[in-house]
Amino acid sequence: MLDQTPTTASTDEPTAEPTDSPTVEITAEPPVQQTEDPTEEPSDGGEAGACSDSPERVLPAMLAALNAGDPEASFSCLSADAREVFGPDLEGWENGSYTEFSEGLGSFPVGTPVVFTELIAEAPDQRGVTAIAGDRTVEGMDEPNAVYAVLVVFEDSSWRMDPSNELLATPAEPVAGDTVAAGPLTLSFEISGLVATDEFPGDARLFFNGGQVTEVVVHPGEDVYIVSGEVTAQAGTNWAIAYVEVDGQLTVFGWGFFAE
Repeated sequence: MLDQTPTTASTDEPTAEPTDSPTVEITAEPPVQQTEDPTEEPSDGGEAGACSDSPERVLPAMLAALNAGDPEASFSCLSADAREVFGPDLEGWENGSYTEFSEGLGSFPVGTPVVFTELIAEAPDQRGVTAIAGDRTVEGMDEPNAVYAVLVVFEDSSWRMDPSNELLATPAEPVAGDTVAAGPLTLSFEISGLVATDEFPGDARLFFNGGQVTEVVVHPGEDVYIVSGEVTAQAGTNWAIAYVEVDGQLTVFGWGFFAE
């Protein structure tokens, strides 16, 4: 078993203790299969204006654009890599993925609170994780206290979101929406699609109820890596966010559960 304590943006964080926070459910965008030639220089993904001057305001800006029915403003809130995947230009975005995002992420009301923002890397490669949580209705079904977690990057003098997840990672314990006993709990998720060896080749982080889990264990399973950490589940609602980076490939997702 391999113990790993990832480098964090703030080194004085203790192992996360519970704080009051809404229950959340996993709503991250699915991994996107990249088909581009990896030797090609990336294009700018189409012209884009500014989105936000801070990482925690990216999702509110995106929500405002989606709820206003403004494809151009929402396109500007995507990173260059994400515009390549979901565009690649404004016309492609408007006639394609824009509708999916409007019905998915756009189902959160404007004003849904930002419950978490964490800087992962400083300049020049500034990036972080941010999440919103609240009630929404998707395809006629109510989802109380759902969560949307996403990678955010700073480029072209603006913070933007990059939901084009490149790795497959899913909650393992507890399963999203489950009810567990309040108190000490092993929180874990699985990373699949990699050849599991004794040494994990990347960076895997767990955040729980607003804080980072500092003592994280990564070990190989059967065709997966299992990332886990010890936390204390509070009675009521709990939520977790995962961040994974392997060889430049990234994924971010969140999920929630209850404790009693």
